[in-house]
Amino acid sequence: MASGEAYKNRPSMISVLSGSAMQAIAGITAVILSILGLAKIQPYLMLYVSAIVLGVALMLKGAAIASYLRELIERTEEKNIFQKAEFTSGVGAETLGGGTTIILAIISLIRMRNTGSLTLMAVAAIVLGAAVVISSSVNLRLNTLAISDEFGETTRRLIKDINRGAADTQLVAGIAAIILGVLALLQFVPLTLIFVAILIIGAVNLFTGTALGGRIISFIWR
Repeated sequence: MASGEAYKNRPSMISVLSGSAMQAIAGITAVILSILGLAKIQPYLMLYVSAIVLGVALMLKGAAIASYLRELIERTEEKNIFQKAEFTSGVGAETLGGGTTIILAIISLIRMRNTGSLTLMAVAAIVLGAAVVISSSVNLRLNTLAISDEFGETTRRLIKDINRGAADTQLVAGIAAIILGVLALLQFVPLTLIFVAILIIGAVNLFTGTALGGRIISFIWR
């Protein structure tokens, strides 16, 4: 049964958990579709759908964070203008990156198997990677603030370490996706490299979503 301390500020925990769930679901879906595509099972369709899934997840996560952002900042450091600007830029990067990826993937889907569609998808991989890189540090601080008042000191320290590890993983994955996207633009086995970029982004979403969400749930019901 959950302790009274864990329920002290239930909305913020729900916000973190819902964001983690969206990340995990989108991640596992993208990973499965990418593997099917690499196995030559409807590769183009799998590529476009997996990109759309990740784009939708980014937009939903950005929207969820934005709706909670004002309350969270006011509860912590309401006069820190620079922190507000940093959080806003991170949320904007996720929303813009997700929307751009969806548009590029839909256009590519319409132009199925056209040479230009792979160019668009390479750009989508770069956009996804950039959004993950920009938002990694912001997600770290935002998740830490969201849980800072709800657990004991030891628990907060452990969850902060988990957040830091997830942010570092996101940063590396985002950079890798950008590099792969650039190589794909240079027509170096583009379809395979784009799939690998999507697979990496999906895997990091699955990892960060399950790691943080699972840890929070385990502490709530401990």
